Amino acid sequence: MLQDRRRTLAYKNAILGSKEEFAGKVVLDIGCGTGILSHFCVQAGARKVYAVDASNIADQAKLIAEENGVADKLVVIKGRIEEIELPEQVDIIVSEWMGHCLLYESMFDSVIVARDKWLRKDTGFLFPSHASMFMAPFNEEDYYHEHVDYWNDVYGVKMTSVIPLAEKCFFREAEVAEIDACHLLGQDLLLKSFDLMTVTGEELREFSVPFSFLSYQINELTGFCIWFDVKFETRQMTESIKSGRTDVRPVVLSTSPYEEPTHWMQTLLHIPATVSLFQDDPITGTIVVRSNPIHVNRKMLFSLSLDLYSFEEKPVKEEDKAEIMKLMKKGRQNKYAALGKLDERIARWTVEMKVGKKGKKQAALNTKYNWTPGGVSKKEIEPPPALTTKCGSLQFDFELE
Repeated sequence: MLQDRRRTLAYKNAILGSKEEFAGKVVLDIGCGTGILSHFCVQAGARKVYAVDASNIADQAKLIAEENGVADKLVVIKGRIEEIELPEQVDIIVSEWMGHCLLYESMFDSVIVARDKWLRKDTGFLFPSHASMFMAPFNEEDYYHEHVDYWNDVYGVKMTSVIPLAEKCFFREAEVAEIDACHLLGQDLLLKSFDLMTVTGEELREFSVPFSFLSYQINELTGFCIWFDVKFETRQMTESIKSGRTDVRPVVLSTSPYEEPTHWMQTLLHIPATVSLFQDDPITGTIVVRSNPIHVNRKMLFSLSLDLYSFEEKPVKEEDKAEIMKLMKKGRQNKYAALGKLDERIARWTVEMKVGKKGKKQAALNTKYNWTPGGVSKKEIEPPPALTTKCGSLQFDFELE
């Protein structure tokens, strides 16, 4: 992680940019690793830094502190933060505790223990001080072709019998990967924001958030992307911002697809079906995020409820949902869906797919609209009616482990 320049430089800039508040203070570095953040704190003028790590890397951190002549200020303690004792209260807690999707394998439970036990209540602060999670819809069809269509022809051997298993595996697993911002289909949404000085472990365990997007373009929705930001805001900065100052800009470390990549990348939830969208079509539903303490279970779970919309006030019947999913999956498998088999509500949520030799997508909605996404209509047509009525929902579950 030392080679993740954006991560390391964000901490360095935040710490050295707040020398006035680090000077003469006592700092606790949780999960210190080699102690790089502790060294930044010493450079910022900290009187004493307690660097804690439970692994054998603590032995190396001691040698590095001696090598740099700061062993008198930088005290390395080998052990779990829940079990060690400090000789004094601390003014600042610094930690790089974040995991993928912020909460996967995160160490923040340990930070909470240290915050509640060792941090000065009235004057202390955490670095980072705040964390936020964001979400946006995306189109990324190559994932399906690479992981599922692959089995149609494996070096000349048909292995289509593997496809149901491949779909079950790949569309239940949240993928940690980079996605280019050009694949996003809507304005990003703030899922959850945490004030790390006050948040509890229970608040991190589970939360449910309704989401609502308007499609940027004519395209197919294939999933949702989640990322996080952390902010480094001192108490002095907070007071300055509250007083109306506009020149105070805390350092923000973002894992957004709009920014340069980090080792955290983004977390992608690939839905096992395509959803056809026109510009400004609604994308709504609810997402439930569940996480566990790292010492209990590393899994992070996501439950996604995606709303279906209709042209008219006519709810989708439960028995029709299986047929909707079947047609939507056929679009994913590059077969011609039986558009119009049910009614225009279902046709509106399905798409015929055909991939040429060079992989260029050629898709067409039903003949009612005679329209080709990303291409040119054969004739002038009237725009389709707007989807305005919510008529049902589909449920998708994912896990990150």
